[in-house]
Amino acid sequence: MSWVEASPPRFAGLSVEYELDYGAGPIGRQTLAIRVGPESYRTELAAARTFISLEDAGRLRSAGLALGVTFDELLVFDDRGPVGNTLRWPDECVRHKVLDLVGDLTLVGRPVHAHVRACRSGHRLNAALASRLVATSGRRASA
Repeated sequence: MSWVEASPPRFAGLSVEYELDYGAGPIGRQTLAIRVGPESYRTELAAARTFISLEDAGRLRSAGLALGVTFDELLVFDDRGPVGNTLRWPDECVRHKVLDLVGDLTLVGRPVHAHVRACRSGHRLNAALASRLVATSGRRASA
């Protein structure tokens, strides 16, 4: 099951807890909890590459897509692990998912101060959260 939720922040700024669970296989289950700021973004998230199965990569290339993409920009996995590459971090896949989430939250149009928890969310769910944050940002709790 995929989901994403935001709650009031535990401290100023954005924090993210993310769980990626692909079950058995080379990616498996990965989790990351991080306070997102300029330094953590630069050192812990920005270099995390997107990932794809070898089978899906073959389909993309057969369709004439992603022809200029190299292993420097993309992690391709087979049943044993990365193909023709090494991970930058043991949990690089979950770091990339957090990178995606942070990027999708820029749709809000201003800094997001929240604690975000997510499990296997993707761009669609992340964008829905961003829309919800925009829609509710003008509301105030009544006494």
